[in-house]
Amino acid sequence: MTDRERKQLDQLEPLPFSEEEQRRVIAHIQQQKQTKKTSSLVKGLLAIALLFMTIVSASILSPTIASTIPLMEDIVALFIKEEPTEKEVHERNKELSTPLHLKQQYGEVTIDVERAVYDGAFLVTYLSVETEKPSDKPYVNLHGNPLQWNGQAFTGTSRQTSYRVSPHKMIVELRTQADFVEAPPETLHIFWNVSGITFYEHDLGDHETTFEGDWAFQFEVEKQPTTRIEIEQTVEQKDYTFTLHSIEQSPITTTLHYEIKGFNEEVLEGFILSVRDENDWNHYASYTTGEKENNRYKARAYYEGIPLDTRELTIEILLPNQQEADTFTFTY
Repeated sequence: MTDRERKQLDQLEPLPFSEEEQRRVIAHIQQQKQTKKTSSLVKGLLAIALLFMTIVSASILSPTIASTIPLMEDIVALFIKEEPTEKEVHERNKELSTPLHLKQQYGEVTIDVERAVYDGAFLVTYLSVETEKPSDKPYVNLHGNPLQWNGQAFTGTSRQTSYRVSPHKMIVELRTQADFVEAPPETLHIFWNVSGITFYEHDLGDHETTFEGDWAFQFEVEKQPTTRIEIEQTVEQKDYTFTLHSIEQSPITTTLHYEIKGFNEEVLEGFILSVRDENDWNHYASYTTGEKENNRYKARAYYEGIPLDTRELTIEILLPNQQEADTFTFTY
């Protein structure tokens, strides 16, 4: 509990909890149902109910304090957390990134490579794309040569997401998986060439507008600090064993190093591994790489958006033709 929360609780006066106040509390909590995840909400409501049962039994809640909506919101927020949106994750990563401000204009379009962040697993680059004429198309796709680092092409996958901030300007996040064979370098020297930009509505080809050009950028970005936590826990199932060797965390990526033994080749091709954190948010690997040998699979799975302060993960493995996933919870 923070100092602010302690001060708020210290302000509570020894007066009874009236029926009217109970109705107001219930009404406020019901409003929370509109925007919160159901599983987290149930846990939160139980915790809040226990809290107020304690308060009522002790007769220490003031009508004035009970009617203060900011206080109620703070109490609800203690137990219920909203899953971050893609834009919120985007903004969080942007704050960690290195300012670059590399701007080039070609024809009617100006690209500004504003910032970049790199953690050894991903390179995330933030760009703004501005057009001379206004547009209402909500998406943009930049195409050209792959990103080059230290004279080599990235071998992992890449993904672009975008959102419009004005009729003339869009923000683009370019996330590239850095699948390094050896240890990740501490500094990346990046060269990137863009040969065209497509604005579109839903799918490429659907009312799209394309501008051709020759935008070229060079920049450097330093590696973010990472923390590796050794786990070495094994769970034995009827048909296989699962071992979580370690978890590697950075501000933008959580990497699971794991091993599965006992699967045949068909099962290895079809199983699904997902992660649920202590807020009951589900995460799916944006990239997985590993080595198969006989019935053994040693792999790394990269997850985005897992909060850095997470200390408990529930791993769910769903096998082909299986109705329910096997679940293992690891605390670290």
